[in-house]
Amino acid sequence: SMHLRRSSLAVFILAIFLASTSLPVNSVRADTNIRMEDVAVFHEFGGLVTFQGRILTDQDIQSVFLSIQPAGQSIRLVEITPSAQGEILVQVDSDLLALRAFTMVFFWFEITSGGGEKWTSDTYHFSYIDNRFDWETLEATNLQVNWHDRDRNFGQDILNVAQQALDTVPSLVQANIPNPVIIYVYRDPADLQSALSLVQQSWVAGHANPDLGIILLSIPDSPSQRMELERQIPHELMHLLLYQKTVDSYTSLPAWLKEGLASIAEFYPNPDYPRALDKAIHSNGLIPLNQLCSAFPSDASGAFLAYAQSSSFMQYLYNQVGTPGVVNLLNAYDNGFGCEEGFKSTFGISLTDYEMRWRQESLGMDVAGLAWRNFGPYILIGLALLGFPLAVGIISIWKRRNQVPSEG
Repeated sequence: SMHLRRSSLAVFILAIFLASTSLPVNSVRADTNIRMEDVAVFHEFGGLVTFQGRILTDQDIQSVFLSIQPAGQSIRLVEITPSAQGEILVQVDSDLLALRAFTMVFFWFEITSGGGEKWTSDTYHFSYIDNRFDWETLEATNLQVNWHDRDRNFGQDILNVAQQALDTVPSLVQANIPNPVIIYVYRDPADLQSALSLVQQSWVAGHANPDLGIILLSIPDSPSQRMELERQIPHELMHLLLYQKTVDSYTSLPAWLKEGLASIAEFYPNPDYPRALDKAIHSNGLIPLNQLCSAFPSDASGAFLAYAQSSSFMQYLYNQVGTPGVVNLLNAYDNGFGCEEGFKSTFGISLTDYEMRWRQESLGMDVAGLAWRNFGPYILIGLALLGFPLAVGIISIWKRRNQVPSEG
């Protein structure tokens, strides 16, 4: 889907903040005697979206088209045959519209009379809320948090953590705060995954729709739920902030950069990352960073290692170059540089060389020793093949000098 420019993005997000149902506006145009009333829309999340209304006119109707435009996506046209009384009732499968959870959807009607006169209705909108659940809401400046099936104290926890994240995370990358930030917290990860149509990726616990300014999380009931909020909210907020900074180039930012920055934004480092790194170091299983430019592995263990590496690498880079260096790197990628070119042009060192430095200094790996272990046997074999007669001569001289008795 195409990216929205900042101005239209602000309009869409403001609309999401203000409304969750359609806002029908009856409208009479001076140049025609066609008008509409009782426009409404209903949806069943993951199922059908039902549009209805009534056309009022004394003219014959030649055609009626419904235009549907989810925020940031292209327009879908649906031809409608109204009843003899001008009643409109049309159902569209949400899958056909490729609707994302909580997307703002705009729609309008275009009517052509028998005489060829065209009339376009006002634009209406509704939010494609996951209405499988009854959401409760708390709001603060720049912020709306939503949760279901838990008490008000849980909602207050979400709001407090989100406000703390808004106070601290933007300074890491000198980003503006999207207005507003909207957070939905599911209770069950499976509900989030079905909402995102990520049923195959059962390890996904949170997701950001940066162009919509929306964060979706799953936080199961547990004693550590507050700590999970303090990890997931800053993580997903960083994705929103990176989108604010880069917009059109956000999707092409290196995955290790996006996820690494999101990980170091978390209030607590993931305690399982060092274990994953140790295991990979000892099995020589680290993934080269240039293989983590476009995407992470889709399997759970590969993805987890990619997150662990990106987090460690970005923490190392951040400690070395600080916010100004990271912002320069983001600007290079925003100006269209590729994954490795952007790094080299910003820091004057190749990504691979810097990765070796990180492995040595941050992970404590003996990079030279590792290279010798990996390639040493081949070097010895090569020398033996190239210099066999020379080696035999050296050995015989050494034997004579040391008067080593020959076998036999």
